[in-house]
Formats: sequence, structure tokens, C-alpha cells
Amino acid sequence: MTIRSGLALCSAVASLLLACGGSGDLTAHLPPPHSDAGGGGVGNPDGGGGGGSLAVTGQVVDGAGQPVVGRIVLLGNLSTTTDVLGQFSFTGVSAPYDLTLVATSPGKVATLYQGLTRTDPKVLDLATGGTLPNTAHVQGTLFGASTFDGTNVAVVWASPEAVAGVFVDSFPYDLGIEWAGPSTITGTLHALQWTVDGNGLPTAYQGIGVKNDVSLDAGTTLTTGDMNLEIPATQTVVTTFSPPTGYTLFGRRASVTFPDGAFFPVASDQSSGTTFSVLVPSGADLSVRVSTIATNPTGSVQIFGSLAGVAPGTSDASLALPIPALPVLPAPGATGVSTTTDFSWSALAGGVQVVLFSASSGSSPSFAIITAGTSARLPDLGSQGLGLPSSESYQWTVIGLAPLASVDAVAENGTIAPEGAAVFESIADSSFTTR
Repeated sequence: MTIRSGLALCSAVASLLLACGGSGDLTAHLPPPHSDAGGGGVGNPDGGGGGGSLAVTGQVVDGAGQPVVGRIVLLGNLSTTTDVLGQFSFTGVSAPYDLTLVATSPGKVATLYQGLTRTDPKVLDLATGGTLPNTAHVQGTLFGASTFDGTNVAVVWASPEAVAGVFVDSFPYDLGIEWAGPSTITGTLHALQWTVDGNGLPTAYQGIGVKNDVSLDAGTTLTTGDMNLEIPATQTVVTTFSPPTGYTLFGRRASVTFPDGAFFPVASDQSSGTTFSVLVPSGADLSVRVSTIATNPTGSVQIFGSLAGVAPGTSDASLALPIPALPVLPAPGATGVSTTTDFSWSALAGGVQVVLFSASSGSSPSFAIITAGTSARLPDLGSQGLGLPSSESYQWTVIGLAPLASVDAVAENGTIAPEGAAVFESIADSSFTTR
């Protein structure tokens, strides 16, 4: 399983930010790496974007970064369908504009990008998870590794096309890798062995290894993934986490990271303490990513924070979690909601909001709005087969993602996962019933 960026009508970034130790598939535990926009309003598919002089040529991709073929794309009162490359074009566009992706099968999902200005948007379709076309396996033995009993042993592949890893408990290990792009790729294998205490904190490192310039062909199993492990020197990283007033920490994580994107989730501590001390291997090419999660007293709001690039031996790292993005209106449990109802929320500072509307019935449409603004209406897409049903219960979730400068930044490379030395995400839920 390969790490991929993006969301699919629920937050994937949360699980990526908070890495934890364990057994089995390592990638299940791997971390990643404003003003209201105009354009005629999301609730008015006939408004915004038309009558201008811009030509907009873009692409729709799925969660694996692959083209989405045959997707309906709306821009104001203009409509088209993506071609075999997932591409679409509009002329006569005025900025800012709103872009809507309409999926009618197998599920009914509309993904709306609010307030775009770029003429070359590459947008993620939240209706489609996607599948990477190339797969291969690497197998091998780690020489110098101590007994598996009571230790974590993991192997990670890293290349420009993919990062994947696995915890192993026998040799030869078997690491599966998925990727898009050329059928032959070249990358680096990394290995690490360490022990943790009862709280999930590292106590020692028994070995570290690397194998460079490994060539891998799609559809094959490479059996020469052997590595020699050496005992590394170690240092401690100390981080202070600061949650907003009224929020409590309930998890701290740490990963050892490498410049090529490889990383190992070495620490997983459920303590609520704000000071986090972690033993890590030291080396010129190593850094550490520390992460935490905080929640409000009812557990209805979560805030995730991750700080990357911390050098081994750092004793004064700090990460202050921001005030989260929160639903404001309509009030929880509201009834009579329609496409003329105004939804509003507070923003996560320096970020973009992903507002998800999920129906309790699987046959009813779901909606996602990606916006730098703080208000919107549900789109009236009855003409597209995504009309808002009567007396349907919906949960709506506001996800704040930072740092993201604008929706244009989100539409740059087909992913809505933020990147930066410090990355934040907040998740808050509310509910309503339609008219």
C-alpha cells in the first residue's frame, strides 16, 4: 500500500498526521509529509464565471492521481465532460469562478471548488479513491538484526513515485509497493529496529540500514533486498505542545524521517502531557516529525498538528495548535434545510476549509465544498440527478487544513493535503434534516 495524499469524503489527513507503531502494514501508520471568495456563489449553478475573457483548461484526478474520465464538470452555466486524459476546457470565463464535479455512479457526489482564479486547475475528485496501476514486491533479509522478540522491525521503500513500508516479523520480509508513472523506478530501501516501553516510547535502537539505487520493475518480485544493520548513536528530542484553551491532548507521536520521504513511526504515546520527550537515532540525514491531537470536552472537535524537520538533539521544539474551524449555522439538529439555507463556519487561520455533507441514506447525494470562505449554500443540482432529498438526515463536517494560501493552491497539483514544516487539521461535526 502506497502513501497517497488527498481526502475521500472523510479525513485521510488525520490518520496520516498521527503515525503510530504496530505490526503488519506499516503504511497504515505513516504520516505525510482569508477572505470569502466570490464567483456567483456555490448555491447558484448559473452564477459566476460566465461572460469573461479567460480560457480555463484543467484536469480532474482521483485519489491516486490518475485521470478521471467522463466526469461532468460545471462552471457557472457552462458544462462539459472530461476526456480520456481527465481534461476539460472552458472559454469566456471570468474570475473568480466556482467549479463543480458531478458524479452520479456508483454514488451521487458533488465536489465544489469555490473561488478559483487559476486558468490551469488540477482538481481532486472526492468521489473517487482511485487505484495505482503499477505493483511490485521487494523481499530480503536484514543482517545484524537482533531477535524479533520485544522489538519493532520495519522496512521502507522511498522513491519519487512512492513511499511504502511494512513491519516484519520473519525473513525474508515482503514489502509491496504501488505507484503511477514509469514501469521501472529506482529508489532506496531503509530498515530500522527499535524497542518501546509500555507507553509506546522508544527505549533503544538495535539497528539501522540503507540500500541505495534499487531498481524495481512493475509486476515483479525483487529478492535482493538484503541490508546490513548497524547500531546507531541516539539523541533525544523534546517538544512542547500547546492546545487551545479548553482542549486536551490525548496522543503524541514521533516519526524518524529521511530526505527521500522515507519515515518510521517510532513513538506512539497516549499521554495528555504537553512535554514530549523521545529517543531517536542521530545522523546528518535524519530528522524527526512530531505530532499530536487535541479534543474538546465532548470529543466532537479534534485538532491535529504535526511539526517536521526537527533535528535529533533538539530540546526546545514547540507546536501550538490553532483554534479549529467550527460549524456556526444552522444550529445542530436544524430542520427544514434547503438549497436556500445559509451555512456558515469559522475558519482555520492560514488555511482552507473542506465542508462535507453526508446523507444518512446511501442513495441520497453527498456534497463537498472546498473554500477559503466561511459561508455557502448547498448546490441545486436537481438537473444533474443530485437534487436535495426531502426529510433526509445529514451530517456536515468542517475540516480546516493549513497551511494553504487559497483554493488556487489546492487546485495546483490535484491534492488538498497541506505541506509545510508545521501542518494542522481540525475536524468538527454538526447535523441537520432537509425540508
